[in-house]
Parts: sequence; structure tokens; C-alpha cells
Amino acid sequence: MKIKVNNIFTIEFLKYLFLIVSFFYTIPLTSGIITPYMKIFMLFSIIVFIYNIKNINRNKINYYLYIMIILAGLSTIVNYENRFIQNLIIFLYLFVQVIILYSTNKDLGKEKLLETIKKFSSILINLTFIASIISLILVIIKFELIIEKWNTVIRIQGIYEGRIWGIYGNPNTLANLAFISLFLSIAIYRYYKYKKFLIFNCFIQLLCIFMSNSRASILATFLVILIYIFVIIVVKKEVKFTDNIIKIMSVIFISVGLVSIIGLFVLNSNFILKREYKEGNITNGRLDIWCASLNAVKEDIIFGVGPENIKENVNKFLNPNYVIENPDIASNTHNIFLQILLSYGVLVMILFMLFNICSQVYILKYLFKKENYTKDKLKFRLILTLDMIIIGLLIMNVFDSNILFFFSFINATIFWIIYGYIISLVKKEDNRKKILFLIDNLDGGGAEKVLTDIIKNIDRSKFNVTVKTLFNEGIYINEIKGIEYKYIVSNPNIWKKRILYRIIMYLPAIILHPIIIYDNYDVEVAFLETGVTKIISGGFNSKKIAWIHADIHTTKDNQKWYYSHKRFVKAYCKFNKIICVSNTSKKAFFKETGIIENVEVIYNPIDEKNIINMSKEKLDNIKSNFKVISIGRLEKIKGFDRLIKAIYNLKKENININLLIVGEGSQKKYLLNLVKENSLENNVKLIGFDSNPYKYIVNSDLFISSSLSEGFSLVIAEAMILGVPVLSTNTAGSKELLDGGEFGLIVGNSCNDLSEGIKKIFIDKELLYKLKEKSIERKEIFKLDKSIREIESLIKGVCDD
Repeated sequence: MKIKVNNIFTIEFLKYLFLIVSFFYTIPLTSGIITPYMKIFMLFSIIVFIYNIKNINRNKINYYLYIMIILAGLSTIVNYENRFIQNLIIFLYLFVQVIILYSTNKDLGKEKLLETIKKFSSILINLTFIASIISLILVIIKFELIIEKWNTVIRIQGIYEGRIWGIYGNPNTLANLAFISLFLSIAIYRYYKYKKFLIFNCFIQLLCIFMSNSRASILATFLVILIYIFVIIVVKKEVKFTDNIIKIMSVIFISVGLVSIIGLFVLNSNFILKREYKEGNITNGRLDIWCASLNAVKEDIIFGVGPENIKENVNKFLNPNYVIENPDIASNTHNIFLQILLSYGVLVMILFMLFNICSQVYILKYLFKKENYTKDKLKFRLILTLDMIIIGLLIMNVFDSNILFFFSFINATIFWIIYGYIISLVKKEDNRKKILFLIDNLDGGGAEKVLTDIIKNIDRSKFNVTVKTLFNEGIYINEIKGIEYKYIVSNPNIWKKRILYRIIMYLPAIILHPIIIYDNYDVEVAFLETGVTKIISGGFNSKKIAWIHADIHTTKDNQKWYYSHKRFVKAYCKFNKIICVSNTSKKAFFKETGIIENVEVIYNPIDEKNIINMSKEKLDNIKSNFKVISIGRLEKIKGFDRLIKAIYNLKKENININLLIVGEGSQKKYLLNLVKENSLENNVKLIGFDSNPYKYIVNSDLFISSSLSEGFSLVIAEAMILGVPVLSTNTAGSKELLDGGEFGLIVGNSCNDLSEGIKKIFIDKELLYKLKEKSIERKEIFKLDKSIREIESLIKGVCDD
């Protein structure tokens, strides 16, 4: 029973139900039965959407729709004085069409998605086939039904004025649905068991299209067939037609011939040509309505007038006699773009256009890649044919308004469902897990270096990796080629950084996430304890991993992104996994947050082979004095000022040490002044950032870490790989790496402690040699393959959980 209830509350079941309900709502004989329950049905749709909201597929194109809906809602409020309740109901229908029906479940695999499309298509093909057969029978028996009320025609069925109206009560609706059914038959032909039935259905639907004398549908049919042929020719790079195209064209010409025969000998009329217009205008009054609509929209081009207020606003600019004869004609502007413009204003119309342009570019990029055709011809043809339905409906809506609002509920339903299917199908081409790594920038810090090593070595056949930075800067950008790289701010400067950081500080995570992430990923990784962690915590559609590199108990600077400590902890509670780079950083994390579940330790991956190769680069002018080196960002937490003062203290004792500091940062000017003030120009050199620090490390006698706090000191590990002795201040991460002093000398966290430690090693050569041996011994724990396998296993586990 539970399984059945769950199935009822799925987006896909809702689409099947919506299709059936909207179809019978379109038929006059059954619409009266459906109408009383429509509001309940719409409420059920919203409940289903809320129930599935965490599993909804999304991408950046969707945000045009989201903003469009928000602005449409704002327009509804602005126009509250006129028919507010009616406009609000239309807005809810719009929300269901554009947001709910367009949505797909992100957990649907390629095969499941194809099965869903086949089911949807089968339901619609069968419904339209039965309706078209009945409609054609009404033509053969020359059935004509006209129902009038108060001298106004409210329903026509059968045949009327040389056109087939069928059971729909509208020849354009019949033609639209016949067009859709025709192309759905082509779309699923290769997947369908009863292929002869689909061929027969194509024939029947083509008959209905031409006999409806719906010019927009006939035009759309021919145009999309030409587009279809063009795409196939371009992709295959052949001038000859494919077998399928020959079949399609054959059915078209046979159908046209049969239509002519039926028209001449059975009905004594020519469906293709016979069409009487009282206005004597080939646009059948549309041109007048379009001109009147453009005049009406000038009254409020920003927010429009509201969909239910269009008629009275347009009628003012129409010929009074024309309005008397056709009192409701201006309710529909017969152009979807004008309809949106009048209803909700120019911004909503622009967003609707941008959505369609971006969607078609996205789809066509897939279609015009020959490898996609070669790789999976069936899927390629399915996407192409489904998109022909979308393009055809868009062409028809230059002369009508039936893919939004309520003029043709069935057309709008089909349009948005199929659109959602196409976008999802194109996205499903890549079966790899989509992983996002979010970080501030790719500057020369330790975390940035670790991320670069992960990207270089992760299995690309299993993971589709995207790196996104807040700021497009950093020396590691050129090292992550081959993966998708995105950024928020290009050409960053101090003011741009301040603005974005303030936005991150003050906006809630639930708003930040869709603005900054917007694409859909299987796993999102916050790779620093900065504002990027807050951003990813606001998502609810993907699995989340947070990386902890620092001792967040000692250093609380990263809590500035949150209003309170409680929200800081709450943000981390939203992550599926929290990865600490050392056991000490894990303990510190627990002390600060109290979180113990889903917290794991994975040591940073280190590319030993690459480090050794790079260290072989030759250096000129190597001094003979005792050489020490320290590497890192020139920030207060790294304690370089204490290290410089320690060198000064040793110089006063006539112990000449040459210190080399590699790195960039905000304290560079201060440190240079400190060197100058203490006359250490011959003892201390700050050389800035170097992409190859290993050539300096391997030529040094001692590596020093003077940090106030460390989670996992990557440079200590790199120094040990090169067999260089290590001295470090007593920080949590360094203490763990050196195993409490077993593999390096640990000193107190002060300037004097640093001086004494350096002096001790300088004097005791046996200690120096012992520390060198210990570094070589310790390097065995830093294995790149092992760390990468652990990270891949972690990501896969989070995806599958």
C-alpha cells in the first residue's frame, strides 16, 4: 500500500493524470464533468510538487522561469484592483504549467526517463487517435452541431464552414493535437511494439491537420519537417534522405491526396482552400487585434494589465462594430508574446523569450554534435523529434496563445511536459556523477593546491567535475584544464570582494545557494570553511560535503559568515559528510560544534612523484650558510613575523641563518618592513609565490612551520617527502603529522621557542641528521593513490546514500 501511495505522489504520475484530465477538459462533452474538480486538482498538483521539491531537477535555464513566475506574481499583485481573484487563479495555473509540469525527478536514470516518455506518448497517442477517428467519422456522415445561447455560438462539433471541428469544438485544437500526435508517433517509433499502428496514426493525424484548414498548424508541420530533414542532413553530412524521411514525406503526400478526394467527392468542398472571412482579411482579424494590443500595452508596459483584464483594455482600441459582432475576440491576442506582454508586462515576456532561446541553444548544441548521433541514434532522434513538437507549437503561437494560460489547457500541458523531458534527456547524456567543488579562488594556498591535486587525479570516467570559484583569480586556474571551470566575479578587486563577501554575510543561505550555484549536481563540496560552506548549506536538491582544513576551535574567524554560533553549527548539520584533514582538526571540530556523526578523516592527497620531479630544477647562487625555509600565505595566522624575529634573536647571538619565505599575502609589506627595521636583508628573503617551491625545499637544511594554528600542514608533508628535517610550532595538525615529535621537532608557540628550537638543531648536527632520517621514514604515510581512492569512495557513497 505504501508503494502505491508513493507512486501517486510522484511528479511523473501527476503528469499522466494531468494529461488525461486536460484532454477531457478540452472536449466539450466531458468538460462539464471535469470543471467542478479543477481547483481541487490544481491543489493536489501543488501538494505533489511540495512533496517532491527536494528531488526536482534543475539547471541554470530554469531560473529564467523562476524569475518569470516571481514577476508574474508581482504583476498580479500590482493589478489587484481589477479581477484580482480571477487573475490569481490564472497565476496558479501558470505556476503549475511552467514550474510543476516542466519539472522532472533528478533521480530518474536514462532508461527510466525513456520509459516515462514512452508511457506519456502512448497515452496521448491513443487518446488523440480515438478522438481523430471519431472526428473523421463525423466528417464522413456530414455531422454538424451548432449550439447557440443568447445569439452567440458556444459550441460547434462535426464539420462547419468547410473545416473539420470534430469532437473538440475547435478546429485549431484538433489540428494542434493531431500535429503533436503525429510527431510523438515518429518520436517513439523505434521504441514501440505496434509500429503499424503508429504509421496508421500518422496518416490519420495528417488527414486531420489538413482537413482542419488550420493554417498555423499546416505551416508548422511543413516547417518542422524541413528543419528535421536539415538537422539529419547536417549531422550525417549526407545530401540524400534517410529512410524515415522518405516514409514521412510519402505519408504526407498520400494524405494530401486523400484529403482532396474526400473533399471533392464526399463533401463537395475543398478543405485546403475554402475559408470565408467576413473581414476580407487573410489574418482573420488578428492584425487588428495585434495593433490594438500594442496600443493597450502602452498603458502599463512594465506590469501589464492582468490576463483577465485584457479584453476590456484591447476592446477600447478596436472598431466598435467589430467588438459588437465578436465580443470575446480580444480575450485572446492570438500571439503568445503579445498575450504575455499584455498580461504581465515586458520583463516577463523577455524572460519567456530568453528561456526559449537558451533552451533551444542548449538542445541544438547537443543535436549538432555528430558524436551524439553516432553514440545513440535512437535517443538522438527522440530528442530531435520531441523538439520539433516544441518548435512547431512555438510557430503556431505566433498566431495563437495556447502554450500558456487557459485558452488551450491541453496544449499548455503537453508543451511544458515535453520541454522538461527534452532538457532532462539532453542532461542524461553524461552518466557520470556530477560533482561541484566550490572555493573562494585558486590562489597559492594549501587548500587550493590540494583541490588541484584532487582534480588532476580523480577518475574522470566516473565523475563529471566542475570547479566554481567566487573570484576568477589564482595561479592554479591553468592547472585544472579538462574540467569545467566557472566563477562568479571576473577581474576581482578589493571592492568587488568586499561587496560579494558582505552579500554572503548578510543574505540567508537558502537565497545565496540558487543565486551562486543554480546548476544541478549530484554532490556539492564546500572545500573551505569560509562563506562557501554557508552557500552550499542552503541547497536542498543535492548531497553535500564540507571540507575542514583548519582548527576551527582555536580560530573562530570562519564564524563571521553567520548571524550566530547556533546558525554556524546548524549549517554544518545540513551536510551529508564532513571531511577533516587530520584527527586533531576532527577533535577541534567536535569541540566547537558538538557534531560527531558523519565526520571522517581523510589526509590530503600528495603527489609524491610530481614533487620529486619538480625538486630537481636547478638553483643558482645557493648560499653556504645554514638555510631554513618556510612556505605559506603571508597572513597573521602563519606567524611569519615571529619567525623573522627569531632569526633576529639568533643573529644577535652571532648565529647566521638564511631564511627564505615563499608566498604572497596581505602581510607582505609589513614583513618586508620588519626585515628592514631589523637589518636582516642579508638573512631573510621574501621571494613571493613560486609554482615550484620544491626546488627551494630540497636545497634547504631545515623546514619551519611557524603557524599559530594548523589543521593539516601540506607543506610539512611535502618537506618530509623530500627528506628535509622539520621544525614546527605546537599546533594541532602539525603535532599529528609529526606524531607528537617523533618525526620532527615541536617547539612552543612563541618567538623565543622558535629561536631556541632553530639554535638546538643548528648546534646539534646529530639531531639534524636524525630528523632527516625521520622525515624520510614518515613520508610513507602520504600516498596519493590511497587518498584519491578514499575521496572517490566517499563521493560515490554520498551519491548512493
